[in-house]
Amino acid sequence: MPDTFFAWFLVTELHVWMIMIRYMADEKDGKAIRNYAVAAMWQDTQARIENLGVSSIVIVLLIYYHIYIYIYIYIYIWVFHFK
Repeated sequence: MPDTFFAWFLVTELHVWMIMIRYMADEKDGKAIRNYAVAAMWQDTQARIENLGVSSIVIVLLIYYHIYIYIYIYIYIWVFHFK
């Protein structure tokens, strides 16, 4: 995997997703821990964007595009394969 911002984001997103799945099983504090993990990921993402010195809007749009693709795939699989 190339050493790029996008590669870093994909790996980080995967790890945060695994943390989210794990802690959502904990009904007491799971939601709060999940929210903190997601907030920390986005704060780190914003800091890395600023360090790159590029327009943050371009990178944010690419990231949102990436996220929406995964949401679409998830919904497609859920609707058409779990009837």
